[in-house]
Amino acid sequence: MSNEIPDVIRTIIDQLGGQRIFAMAFAGCVYSVNNDGETMRPPSAGVAGVALEIARPLRKAARGASKVIVNLEEDDTYTVKLWKAPTQMECQLGRFEGKYLELVANVYADNLRAVVETMTGLRMTL
Repeated sequence: MSNEIPDVIRTIIDQLGGQRIFAMAFAGCVYSVNNDGETMRPPSAGVAGVALEIARPLRKAARGASKVIVNLEEDDTYTVKLWKAPTQMECQLGRFEGKYLELVANVYADNLRAVVETMTGLRMTL
């Protein structure tokens, strides 16, 4: 297993604004890809996906969301989800799931950045 980012993930990041998005809005990235049987993704999760963690100081501006999840589907469109982590109180009450604040399906590559900006209220470029 190599530490190189797969091309499909690099393409998703480039369509969102390139590596600069990590300096502007996101603190980290977790990804998975269906790659010759190496990593198995459930069929409902699409071909590849990336979960971008919103930087903690910006979460209030992003409607309290902690992650933006972008999945590439079989038909070359994206599904974008805005996810909010459970609060400390919810965890104490045994609710550890978090919740999706918004889900937008069938997003084309040329609209991906605009959809993420609209969902989060954060700019991806200067």
